[in-house]
Order: sequence, then C-alpha cells, then structure tokens
Amino acid sequence: MKKFILTVTISCAAITSRAQNEYFQHNPEWTVLEAWSQSYPCVSYDTVTFYLNGDTLINSLTYKKLYARGTCQNVWWSSNPNFSCSLTPFNYPYTGYTGALRSAGTVVYFIHDGFTSEDTLYDFNLQVGSHVPHSNWTTQDTSVTIASIDSVYTPYGYLKKFNLSSTGYLMEGASSYYGLYHYVGPMMDFSSWLMCYSLNDTAWWPQQGPNCDAILLAEHELPVPEISLKLVPNPATDYVEVMLTGATLQSVVVYDVFGKVVKQQGDEPKLFVGDLTPGIYFVHVSGETSVSGSQLIIE
Repeated sequence: MKKFILTVTISCAAITSRAQNEYFQHNPEWTVLEAWSQSYPCVSYDTVTFYLNGDTLINSLTYKKLYARGTCQNVWWSSNPNFSCSLTPFNYPYTGYTGALRSAGTVVYFIHDGFTSEDTLYDFNLQVGSHVPHSNWTTQDTSVTIASIDSVYTPYGYLKKFNLSSTGYLMEGASSYYGLYHYVGPMMDFSSWLMCYSLNDTAWWPQQGPNCDAILLAEHELPVPEISLKLVPNPATDYVEVMLTGATLQSVVVYDVFGKVVKQQGDEPKLFVGDLTPGIYFVHVSGETSVSGSQLIIE
C-alpha cells in the first residue's frame, strides 16, 4: 500500500461562523479503506466511496443524503505468517443509501440509515489541548486531545487538520484519519482509513489529483500485505518488545477490555507494561501505511 504524503505549511485562521451545511458544498466525496476480520486473523478489504446526492427534510431540518459505492477487494490475508486462511474469497457490490448529514456552524450531525434521531458526529470548534468531544459514531474516548493544528488547502478555502494526541487526525469536512463516520481508534474485528477526500471531482487529500478513483487506480493497489506483528514476551510482566515487520513503527497504543487508552508511545519498540494490572489488553500499532493489532496478556 503506497503512502501519500502532504506537507502543509500555511496556517489557518480561526473560523468563527459557518452557514448551514457549508461543509457539504462542492460535492465532497470520502474514499475509505475498510478492513474486516470476520474470522481472525483472516482479513478482507473493502474500498468504499461515500458521496452526497440530494437533500431530505427530517424533523424540519435540511440534511444531505449520504450514499456509498464500492466493491469488496476480494483479498484475504493473515498477519501471522504461520497461519493459512482457508476462507473462500468473494466479490460483492457495495452501494446504496447510508444516512443523512447536516452541519450547523462547526458541528456536524448524522442520522444513520435505520435510525430516527441524530447524533453529533464532529465538533470542529477545537484548539490545541482541547479534548475531542464524545460521539456515538466516531469518538467515545474523551481522553484524546488535540496535539497540534495544521491546514489543508482547497480552492474553496482552507480546512483545519487537527492532529490527535493518539494516532490520527480530524479534518474539517466531516472526516478523520479513520473515515467519515468510522470509529476513531481500534476495534477488535474492524479497522478503517481515509484514503482520499475530493471536492467537485478533484482530490485534495492526501494529495491533489484529478479525482479519488483515478488516484487509487494509479497509486493504490491491494497486494497481499507482508506485514506481521509480534509482542515478545506474551504473556508479559514488565517489558514487551513490539516487533513490526513489513512496515515502519510509528506509534503504539494499549487499550483495556473496556476500550480505554491505558498507555501510548511513539516509535520506541520497547514498551513498559509493569504498571498495568494483570489481565487482557489490546495493543494497537500504527505503521506508515498500516494499522495492526494484537492481544496482550499481563501476568
């Protein structure tokens, strides 16, 4: 998986007011890579593009209708080189209505298909040090804070990019490192990444290009990843060596069984766990082009 890099040096002035649904002008599209572990450690990849098509009135409020299109990538792989996935690969179309979005000022609201009430998806009124607001769809760990703020250029104005104290970022335009309405942080059987963001059929993140489909066809293919993660020793009592092959280690985050962050560090492969209560934990490791996870037992 090829990594896209965008260096942004221009600062963004604070936005004091935004019109209703201003975030959803200029035909935005979000292309998200989704990884499903339906029989761990075997994983399948989907590439899904979310887009807006028309308005709808719900409870006297105007929403943008959100749709999705895409196809399962027909790839099964295992992060364990000694494990052979025997599941049968498959292809299927991914298309249809997925929900409704609206924005009011810096706040984005979402009603998922099948639900009747809205949830707050994002609130982009954030400063360095601010805690990321709670959201049922994207962020439930309110201990995550804003580490720094960059900006992303588009011809329609700059978008703030909020770098998180944990892995990833939030970006104005209703998105995050993990996708549009995708959970910010690891899940045991699902992970996702924002691969491309476009306005009026021109890609602006993570690089400028004709459109997201063309960039992904030219730059992003899905070979079977040669990536493996080992935690040694496991079970552990004091220190663990994080051994990531096939990718460059960038960050390590440890979650307890309730999904709370209990420990995190950068690219240092030696992880101290002697202060953790004995039990089961989930270690979330980010490389430059990948996210891997493994269970850790503390004795």
